[in-house]
Amino acid sequence: MIYGRWVVWPKVLKHRTNYLEQADNPDIANAELDLFDRYSGQLYSVVRNLLFATIGMLIFSAALRPASIPLI
Repeated sequence: MIYGRWVVWPKVLKHRTNYLEQADNPDIANAELDLFDRYSGQLYSVVRNLLFATIGMLIFSAALRPASIPLI
């Protein structure tokens, strides 16, 4: 999640901003849109993997039983 927040998200915002600023210039805007789509896909992958890891922890933790403490 740290990778998504500190590495990918600033790139997404940078290319989104550049895309919006260069909307009148189609050559630059199309290149920025491609990069925006690329990094948005990376961010989606980070969130998806985090979701699957969380679901996996929930499923596999259901099979764990607390250790029984002998009664004195």
